[in-house]
Amino acid sequence: MPYNSQERLFSLIGSIYETAPQASADAWRAIYLEMADLFSSGLGGLAIYSKQSDEIEVVIGTATADQLDEYTRNYHRASPFREILGKLKSGEGLNRREVMSDDDFRASALYRNFFEPLGVFHLEYQLFLVEQGLTGGIIFTRSEEAGNFNDNEISAMRLIMPHVERAFRVYMNVFAVQLKNKIMAEAFDQIPENILVVDRKLVLVFANVGGRAITEMNDGLRVDDNGLLNGCSQADTRRLQAFVDAEFGEHTDGNPVRRKLLQISRPSGLRPIELLISSFTAAGLSGLSSEPVAIIFASDPDQKFETIEGILRQIYELTAAEARVAMLLTDGKSSTDICNVLGIKQNTFRTHVKHIFSKTNTRRQSELIRLIVKGPARFKSN
Repeated sequence: MPYNSQERLFSLIGSIYETAPQASADAWRAIYLEMADLFSSGLGGLAIYSKQSDEIEVVIGTATADQLDEYTRNYHRASPFREILGKLKSGEGLNRREVMSDDDFRASALYRNFFEPLGVFHLEYQLFLVEQGLTGGIIFTRSEEAGNFNDNEISAMRLIMPHVERAFRVYMNVFAVQLKNKIMAEAFDQIPENILVVDRKLVLVFANVGGRAITEMNDGLRVDDNGLLNGCSQADTRRLQAFVDAEFGEHTDGNPVRRKLLQISRPSGLRPIELLISSFTAAGLSGLSSEPVAIIFASDPDQKFETIEGILRQIYELTAAEARVAMLLTDGKSSTDICNVLGIKQNTFRTHVKHIFSKTNTRRQSELIRLIVKGPARFKSN
């Protein structure tokens, strides 16, 4: 046998389970290479096949992208192994000699045009996953000189496959959770509100891009070296803790408290940061326990709106001057103030406003402000 002892086989199985929760393609690549070395395999890989799309994706392996593309394009649908592979059940395998004799294989276009130039003569396919129209298998190959896989080696492969299946299912679940978390984080980053999520002790659990920006200014709110959300003064930190404690109190003593606004002073002298809070329960990792956390909406009254001028120009086709006028109106500036800031006359200002109303389908300044504050221009654009 090409492996030295059972210890190496058991070590490989241990590595498979260690890889499962990592959701790392590199870790699975290392596992495949370890299997390939164990069975003295040449070209091969871990492949996923979709019956719905009739496509094969080699998730990890030693073949190049060009080689995979050539096989898929020219040989996949005409493969002599295709029908039998489609009937395999999880844990079963297929050796090339079970489908084609050596002589027939040598005479085939598949061998002459594809496998022979790659030094592949013997093929062993082990199926480890069948689920919802997807099948997952591992392909091992050898050259003609290296000889075919023997019964002991195939038995060892089949011993490994159930472990690969369990570990790969864990990997897919972890990957799905990580992908979902990434999508949710990116979605929160598109929300214009500044969002901070904390636990009872003010540990910052999550912050969207706006929440991070408001703490990184270190002007009212900050995150200390221990990851705790603090005010910039001890007094404000105590008020913030009491603010969070009161919110969690709604769910511990059964007596709802009236929702309040907390204002956090700022060393810069700008208007205070205003906080609203809402608690919710996050499931524990085991699913058997839960740890309450609170979501804080942090509003900066002096936050500038210039960042969405480009969005206004894009979605409403405003000119640069029109977008600037629209933002100054939203910021509460009077027509006189806007004329002074932009260095324009009242007639020009009125012309800009007329065009803005027309392009945004609004009729009054109040409608325009409501559109900007609550409409699609609020959302960040990449």
